[in-house]
Amino acid sequence: MVLESYKGIKVIQLLHILHTISHEWCQLLKTEEYDSSILNPELLANQQITAKVERQLQDPLVIMTSEYPKWFVPLPYFTPFLFPFHIRVELLHATSFDRDRALQRIIETHPELAAVSDGGRA
Repeated sequence: MVLESYKGIKVIQLLHILHTISHEWCQLLKTEEYDSSILNPELLANQQITAKVERQLQDPLVIMTSEYPKWFVPLPYFTPFLFPFHIRVELLHATSFDRDRALQRIIETHPELAAVSDGGRA
């Protein structure tokens, strides 16, 4: 697996364990009194990794060449709690559909990039 060579894998594994315990604690204690997470899901979201993924998703060159970092696709797949929903949706569009559609989505969601790519032409 690609994530095994990632430097922060131990921290990510610990966060995954915390997320699982927080989410499944009722079954661990064999009680049905509460059916909600112990931790607020926003506490586990990582803003630095999210910002890095968001920058990659806004870069037309990265999208057109599909030259993502090795951890780029598997990390949100295996640890979705680290990323907000809108980032996971953008990642789906960038990696699952063809390049033209992914680039068109970037231009639609970030019109300032279209102005730069047109060279300022109106």
